[in-house]
Amino acid sequence: VTLPLRLIPPLKHNMAVPIAIAGSGQNLVAAGDAGIQVLETLPIQSSQGSLFRDGKLDLNSFAAALAPARRLHTDLQEARDRIAATPTRFLLPTVANARALSLQSLDEVLAQAKAAAAATELLPSMFGQGDSRTWVLGAENNAELRGRGGYLGTFGLLTAQNGRLDLGDFRSVGSLPDLPTDPGELGAEPEYARQYLSLGGISAWPNLMMSPDFPTGARLLTSSLDDVAGIAADGVISVDPVALSYLLEVTGPIEIPDIPEPITADNVVEWTLNRLYFEYEDESDARREQLSVIAKAVWEEIVAGADMDTGALVGALSKAAAERHLVLFSSRPQEQALFRSLELTGELTDSPGDYLLLVGQNIGESKMDYYLSRHITYSGRLAPDGTLTASATIRI
Repeated sequence: VTLPLRLIPPLKHNMAVPIAIAGSGQNLVAAGDAGIQVLETLPIQSSQGSLFRDGKLDLNSFAAALAPARRLHTDLQEARDRIAATPTRFLLPTVANARALSLQSLDEVLAQAKAAAAATELLPSMFGQGDSRTWVLGAENNAELRGRGGYLGTFGLLTAQNGRLDLGDFRSVGSLPDLPTDPGELGAEPEYARQYLSLGGISAWPNLMMSPDFPTGARLLTSSLDDVAGIAADGVISVDPVALSYLLEVTGPIEIPDIPEPITADNVVEWTLNRLYFEYEDESDARREQLSVIAKAVWEEIVAGADMDTGALVGALSKAAAERHLVLFSSRPQEQALFRSLELTGELTDSPGDYLLLVGQNIGESKMDYYLSRHITYSGRLAPDGTLTASATIRI
């Protein structure tokens, strides 16, 4: 019926778009089936129980999900290609908008599908399939800000071997050997040394994280741990007390020796960033120990929680990551690319466009940031000649 109309170029172009959108529906149905298969295979549904069983993650499920995850990405790509191949000239506004919206929606889900396929392929390696992996699990202290987040004063080593995860005792960075004061000997990037040498960003372990770009600090931290302390690690996982509060919503309260009340989602930030300083006013080592005990106790609840609501746990981790209370770095480029695609890296990008960034550096070690709030207002006026007059107000 439409063949005569399609002989006229403007009509032909306007008919091609809805025909392609309709034809892409077959690909989308196939993609939906593949997506369901991925969800049913991976242990991320609350009905399937915990992600961990006796401290071990089922890596076989990720291997089984790899093929449908790849099909999901392929089907979505084919759907997008159908629509992208349609003409762009002589389109009616309604048709042009439909084409643009379809491509935009497919681009968004394609990015997610690509990340899902990469995750099913790379996660087994990250969790030590065939090769033991070691990650630095850093506990940030937001009462004393450093660049992107808080003071990283304690850390534990998380070892992964064939899906089994073991977290060693946390230790203070103060127990590590002194750092060299020469930026070249430390291996600091020239820009980092230029920006932070005068602020002590070379001479102290917590100050290695002064850059608001998390991968910069994480690379420097892992290389320094290896060179100075003999600790080889594949990457860094950094969490702060806000992230712990989200996880405690899933695990429930935990009991900590010498703390007079259970640690809960409602009070963990207050205890770790404020009340411990009063409880251990003259015992800094004991206070750091308690911070470490709390972080490790939350982790152990997650790994040991066979009956934990996996959907809630994934939601808590996702919320912490979206708000950058949980950030990841891997020294392996493929894994780091996966983290970047999932926006887990806490990095600054050089994407085009304007941005405003406020960075706090508490070099006085006062722990006063717990009491501070920051308010930023920004306004800009664009003149006819293209110049911009902008005003920023920062109130602390």
